[in-house]
Amino acid sequence: MKGTAESMNYVVVDLEWNQAMSSKSSVFNKLPIHLGGEIIQIGAVKLKDDMTPGEEFQIDVKPI
Repeated sequence: MKGTAESMNYVVVDLEWNQAMSSKSSVFNKLPIHLGGEIIQIGAVKLKDDMTPGEEFQIDVKPI
């Protein structure tokens, strides 16, 4: 639209992972199963027009 300023919406997303065990670990080959990295928490913050934090979202995720 001519003559109007458009605003942008920004969302910062953070994914928290459990750390997959290194195959170089002395315990790694002794385990009956091998675990990969999994997302365990998701967070997000919507930034306001002045780029300050606004609405927040956080959820824990149950790794399988």
